[in-house]
Amino acid sequence: MGNYRPDSHNESLQALLDRQNLQEIDYILLLSADIGQFISLTALVEQSFELAKQNDIHNFDSEIAKPTLLPRGELYLLINHRVSDFKRIGIPELDGWVDDFY
Repeated sequence: MGNYRPDSHNESLQALLDRQNLQEIDYILLLSADIGQFISLTALVEQSFELAKQNDIHNFDSEIAKPTLLPRGELYLLINHRVSDFKRIGIPELDGWVDDFY
């Protein structure tokens, strides 16, 4: 499994998890957090599958998704790179995705 770090609904934990260079105190805070505040890889992939299904994406493969997960910061950089010159195509769902990330 590549570069996967757990995710969290807690914004403070998310900020720690998104840091490139964690310090000793960061690890202490992460280790002190309740396990229920983290989102497991399995839950994250299941949520991704459901989101794909809701958006009529039928070729989502959970087994391919797991090893290709990227840290949030890297993912946002890739999305920004891909949509920076994006032209609106008149499909509200796709145009909305670009608006969310651009």
